[in-house]
Amino acid sequence: MKGKYKGCLVAASGQDGNLQIYPLAFGVVEVENDAGWVWFLKNLSKFVPDEEDLVFVSDRHASIYSALAKVYPLAHHAACSVHLFRNVNHKFKSGGLANLVSKAGRAYTVGDFRYWWRQIEETKPECAEYLLKIGLPHWTLSHFPGNRYNLMSSNISESLNTAMQKAVDYPIVSMVELIRAMLMRWFWCRRTFAGKTRTRCTPEIEELLIDHLKESLNCAVNGATDWIYQVNDGIGCEFTVDLEKKHVLAGFLTYLWYLAVTLWLLVE
Repeated sequence: MKGKYKGCLVAASGQDGNLQIYPLAFGVVEVENDAGWVWFLKNLSKFVPDEEDLVFVSDRHASIYSALAKVYPLAHHAACSVHLFRNVNHKFKSGGLANLVSKAGRAYTVGDFRYWWRQIEETKPECAEYLLKIGLPHWTLSHFPGNRYNLMSSNISESLNTAMQKAVDYPIVSMVELIRAMLMRWFWCRRTFAGKTRTRCTPEIEELLIDHLKESLNCAVNGATDWIYQVNDGIGCEFTVDLEKKHVLAGFLTYLWYLAVTLWLLVE
């Protein structure tokens, strides 16, 4: 905060069904330390309870880690991929290496991750050691124990910070009123837009489905139950999709395919 009375504006935000920023809570603390984050998260926990399905994505600020461990011991915590890639680029002075780390972090399957991980080890063994110390589950999608879905970075928070640039110049009461008015305007616009939508999915998801339509044309879908389906992707990979539990399991043929690729890479 840049006004007469200094402080720090902290916030928690998520993503709604249309891939838009969904602010959850704002708080003002003296400084961004352990005590400040614990106080904020305790207030957040009043309406966002601690549970195993909950996932936090943040930068690697030590106070956030400490506060989450105290207030949300059951929730999963993931590192922001963008901050990690920037750290790799700065630490090892290699944009190409950071690109490999990015692809490894965003890989959906363990087989795909191993392909990129091998290239990281061959390019810079020191970088591989650095990433192992962080912990693979903490920065990779394939090894993460929870569901990150498409949220690999804290860009939602960064976007919210940009929207708050004007607010932090005001005294606290005026700042809170500006934020309230801004959120009221956001949600009024969203409700108006949603009321005009005639698609089964939200507009952003509808566009995403259309973009992926071409890739899905070769997929063969066979139903097992009302919720469970077998999907063949056309190149020999087989997956079991459970819509009720919202997870995907690779089939036996898929494991054979990844095994063949791994053996081929070892021979090469």
